[in-house]
Amino acid sequence: MRNAIYEQIKISWFCLALLSSILGCHQEAYEFAEKSYIQPDLKNQTTPWAISYRFLFLAASYRNLRNIDKSFEMYRRAISFAEESHYTQVKAKALTGLAELYRDNGDFETALLKHSDSIQILDAISAKCDLAEAYFQRGLTYQKMGGVEKSQEDFDKAIQLFSEMEAPKQVEKVRQTMESGGCDRILADTRKNAIALRSLLAYHLSHLN
Repeated sequence: MRNAIYEQIKISWFCLALLSSILGCHQEAYEFAEKSYIQPDLKNQTTPWAISYRFLFLAASYRNLRNIDKSFEMYRRAISFAEESHYTQVKAKALTGLAELYRDNGDFETALLKHSDSIQILDAISAKCDLAEAYFQRGLTYQKMGGVEKSQEDFDKAIQLFSEMEAPKQVEKVRQTMESGGCDRILADTRKNAIALRSLLAYHLSHLN
């Protein structure tokens, strides 16, 4: 029983790392991320979901912590695992993550290639939610490049998909980004959600027995 509880706690580390990094609790985020990073191979201990999302969440955590090398490493490991396990959707999400990193580094050409690869995969498997986010992220890249028309096209596509899913908060996110020309409101809303999620996760961990 104790081993099972400990496994649940270990799996929670990458979740807490991402939530803490979003909230700006960098020391906590780093500690949780490093605990998860040094874990041995989990293939025989947990689900493919936990393995793949560990890579994705750690990649996003390290990006928030400005540890770009580890972020790249985790996204590439996510792609490798996704290809090995035929988890196509995870590969697409990792490609979008890589695109964001290349955008951060000013390598827009590579970023656009990764965005397009992700969009192609997600469109083929009809993963509408992730596809909408992929269009939104490519729109942000075009926006940062000064490509007004192309960013508008991608934002419109994201709005269309989110509307079809009846996701008004996501539609609002895209529209506010179009109006403000930046991501400040997105970060504020993300932090609010992270506070609630981290509290919920901490509550559940405290009740493991």
